[in-house]
Formats: sequence, C-alpha cells, structure tokens
Amino acid sequence: MKINIKVKTLSQENKVIKDDKRYVVYVTDPPEKGKANRKVIKLISEFFKVPKSEINIIFGEKFSNKIVEINKFGANLPKSENLPISNQSINNKFQKYISKAHSWER
Repeated sequence: MKINIKVKTLSQENKVIKDDKRYVVYVTDPPEKGKANRKVIKLISEFFKVPKSEINIIFGEKFSNKIVEINKFGANLPKSENLPISNQSINNKFQKYISKAHSWER
C-alpha cells in the first residue's frame, strides 16, 4: 500500500493525523541527517501497527511531501486504505492468465 504524507518538522509533539487526501505526520525532530525521516517511519509503523522494516519512503526523502510504501499489505491497515479487490477477483484473473498460458503452449 502506498500513502501520501505531509511531514511537519520541529513540531511540539509526535503524531499522525489522517487528512482528507493524505496523512499529516508531525515530528519534533529537525529535517537534518535523516532524523525526521527515521521518526516518520517509526510513527507510521506505530500508527498502522506494522514493523518499521515494512515501511519505505519511496519518494520525497528530502521533501516534506512524501510517498510511503507499507509492504505488509492489509495486515492491520484500515479498510479504506486497502485496494478494492476481492480474493475471488484475484483468483478469477489468475485463472484467466493460466488458461491463456496453456493455450500458448499448444
């Protein structure tokens, strides 16, 4: 899952708030030598209840607007953050792919 975040450094407290379109992460650390990014990863991991190792900043490492990827898809994430696709839908697509692959072998 990928989420958009806005980081506000040198805040009075560390917290994560869900905004209309993104998450706002308030950190007390300064934006130097990766301190704020490390705190962002820690706060996002606590907010979504996933290990820090499952979180990567994939865009905006040196900017306040970032895209963060949470690799442990669907673990303890809110339903609205999960892709709107069911296991049945995935299974149907997989079956179609397999049947096409078999037809190519003939």
